[in-house]
Amino acid sequence: MTGATPGGLFGDDLAPVPMAVIGTVGEFRIHEIRRGGMGEVLICSFAGRDEPPSLALKSFQKRLFFDGARRRAFIQEVTIWARLTGESHIVPVMGLYYLDDRPFVLMPRLESTLREILDTEGPSSGLAARAALHIAVALARAQARLGHLVHGDLKPENVLASGANFLVSDLGLARIIAESRESDELEGTWAYRAPELWDGKPASVKSDIYAFGTMLYEVLVGTTPLHASRRDEWAQSHRAGLLCPHSGSQDALGSALMSVALRCLAREPQDRPADFGAVVREIREALGRADPLEALMLMTDTMKLADLFAQIRVEVSGQVAGTLLELAESRLALEYLEDLPDDAVTAKTARLHGDALSLEGRDAEALGWLTARSSSIPTGLESDSRVKGAIAETPRRLRGGNKRA
Repeated sequence: MTGATPGGLFGDDLAPVPMAVIGTVGEFRIHEIRRGGMGEVLICSFAGRDEPPSLALKSFQKRLFFDGARRRAFIQEVTIWARLTGESHIVPVMGLYYLDDRPFVLMPRLESTLREILDTEGPSSGLAARAALHIAVALARAQARLGHLVHGDLKPENVLASGANFLVSDLGLARIIAESRESDELEGTWAYRAPELWDGKPASVKSDIYAFGTMLYEVLVGTTPLHASRRDEWAQSHRAGLLCPHSGSQDALGSALMSVALRCLAREPQDRPADFGAVVREIREALGRADPLEALMLMTDTMKLADLFAQIRVEVSGQVAGTLLELAESRLALEYLEDLPDDAVTAKTARLHGDALSLEGRDAEALGWLTARSSSIPTGLESDSRVKGAIAETPRRLRGGNKRA
């Protein structure tokens, strides 16, 4: 398979995954192993359950975990990503596990990537409208929740698809290797790298917006706005800001979306939209001018999906916090639990919150926390089997029977 970054690791997910089990690791049955560039994904299911392989355990390849600091950085970044589980159009994190001497993130196995869809179906304004809105909403919600969060590796390989829905994946994982010698291997990112990054500036919301503009242009036209071969040629092209002439979709919707893409591709960061909230507004306005009915349908779908993501957060929060505690990461577990909205607190997460406080030497605070909330926390603990069943069903629920038009 191809790809040179932590994203795009699922290979051809349109192909069926064999039910045959090739091995077992921890509490998971492994059905297939996929590697690409720096990443490795184990297509899996929970052991002891008669279910198809609907989950994926994702990590970097062993050669990248050459010291404890790299392993801990992976867990820290995935915990930040996990805090965004429940936000619309962000791939949910369902747990963290230490397997084969490496940390893995558990996530739903989705159908394909935006790259695969673009390669299969070709560019179109309809595809661009849905993908752009979903990606921008995801990053706007992420930044509203966690401040000026930077993805750092936006590209079609890191946008997964489920039915008619697009979800952003791999939040923060690029930072783990950004400063290492392996970063020079990331050829797949060069087309999406903002001009200021070639001059050594740190990644920012503005550089994410530039990468987003490149993706939107590509889904509209079929090629990226700049072309080069070698690393130095890419750097020169981005710094010059001379975009290739485009001859893609020229319908009203495509033209309106191209204007958004070009704003995001401004050479100077200050000339791009201020943040992804502004990008969402520009997309909505462009859709409203070009195709009001399509705009209404897309916004309605996104609002409906928000309820499902919130439900998933409630179902997986105990699993995520529990696996963090099993990894002896009580501080990270506490950060995750303290960030949960009140409506996502369950009896299990309340108990784990108390456990995390105690493990951090804050027993009196743990008792006070549980006492103060004892009347408002739902009673009863979800069975492990029921939680695993809900997790295994997540890919199907995200599809929701929807198909791309």
